[in-house]
Amino acid sequence: MHRLIPRTLFGRLLLAFLLVFVVSGGVLVAATELSLPRLYDRHFMMASDPDMGEMPMGGHGRGPDEVAAGQFLNFRAAVEGALIPAAWAALLAAILVSAWLSRRVSQPLQHLAQASQRIAVGHYEQRVSPTEISGAPQEFVDVAGSFNQMAERLEKTETLRRELIADVSHELRTPLTIIKGSMEGLMDGVLAPDNQTFGMVQHEAARLERLVNDMLQLSRLEAGKDTLELGPLSVETLLNGSLESIRAAYREKGVSLASELEQGLPALQVDVDRAYQAVLNLLANALEYTPAGGVVTVRARRESESIVIEVEDSGIGIAPGHLPHVFERFYRVDKSRSRAQGGTGIGLAITRRIMEAHGGRAEVTSPGLGHGSRFTLIWPIEFPPNPKKQ
Repeated sequence: MHRLIPRTLFGRLLLAFLLVFVVSGGVLVAATELSLPRLYDRHFMMASDPDMGEMPMGGHGRGPDEVAAGQFLNFRAAVEGALIPAAWAALLAAILVSAWLSRRVSQPLQHLAQASQRIAVGHYEQRVSPTEISGAPQEFVDVAGSFNQMAERLEKTETLRRELIADVSHELRTPLTIIKGSMEGLMDGVLAPDNQTFGMVQHEAARLERLVNDMLQLSRLEAGKDTLELGPLSVETLLNGSLESIRAAYREKGVSLASELEQGLPALQVDVDRAYQAVLNLLANALEYTPAGGVVTVRARRESESIVIEVEDSGIGIAPGHLPHVFERFYRVDKSRSRAQGGTGIGLAITRRIMEAHGGRAEVTSPGLGHGSRFTLIWPIEFPPNPKKQ
């Protein structure tokens, strides 16, 4: 039976109108067929009985025309007497059927409206359950599915917003606490006004500045407001410049830094500053999670129409459950580690946005905890894409 019912709203509305017509017509015909013979016989007897006040058919000097006219009037009266009650019955049946069908159509909309109202006041966990739209047209099922996806995204966005506020508050609290404590110590005479104290305050102030600048840059990248100043940059220059910038930090920690560069790689069309930032963020991240005596290797090669740059380390590795979240802002694989080395916690998030702005992507793989990790930047050789080749 359910297979005969159309799944689309158009089909169901069409079926509703047809049902109303069929039911109304059926009631009208049935009522007429049932009542017409009895009513016509009664009117015929009245027309034939002189005592009923009617001229008998064919008698009392009436001509054929008068007899025919009388029969016609009697027949019309009989039909009208049958149709009027039938019409009322058909109208009542049509109203009942239309009301039932309208309720079937409007009820899912009511559930959607109620769910929308709850979403509007902040109940982002609200969903439209399948039982609430059971038997509804396919269009309503599709709308309910889209509504649930929207609600899920809103809930996730709200969760991320709260987490972001908590994370930013946490990141700001530590340097602010150190700065405040240092200044109070200077005022109370507990700390000496020497270079060590001033250096500590300056270090934490610089950390705050980096955090604010990184947050601002990430927000601009996410909003698409960070304009890229594209220019040619050779892969060799990009890697050598990045390695030289961070080599001293690697040497200080005792981590080896190696590179493997494929020869003859074409130049990239990139925003030079952003490209260096993306690579340096990966190198800084590898240094942070690789213990002394470890090795970080940087590789560059061509794959089809892309340049692939890999930063592979022998550090602590990443559990499979953490991999999807590595490029999220403030996400830390090792929750017990602090940002003592100066990281703001959003470098990888910035790297991902930089790659997306260049039409590329950032990826990460890891065999698991204790087995290191590999971060990959995939740059399109031709950027922006040439529309003639599309």
